[in-house]
Amino acid sequence: MTRYIYALLSAVALSCTPHVQTPISGDVEACPSACVVLAVVSCPEAQPSPGGVLCPDWCTDYHAAGYMRPWAACVAGARDAADVRACGVRCAK
Repeated sequence: MTRYIYALLSAVALSCTPHVQTPISGDVEACPSACVVLAVVSCPEAQPSPGGVLCPDWCTDYHAAGYMRPWAACVAGARDAADVRACGVRCAK
């Protein structure tokens, strides 16, 4: 019975643990290219953050820390805003 309770508590604890994306190094390395594409297709995500952090810097930081779903490598190969959106970036003009 005790094993059952421990197993149940472990399962509950694991289900409550937040999942952090494991960064993909290709996404971190693709940030500068992705930011160029964002600027070329006029996505507001290419602009500096409200705190003045440039796109390649915040992109690299976020991907390296695993704060977001990786998207930079996908965006780096995008040809237009529709491609960027297909990568999971809002690109609302």
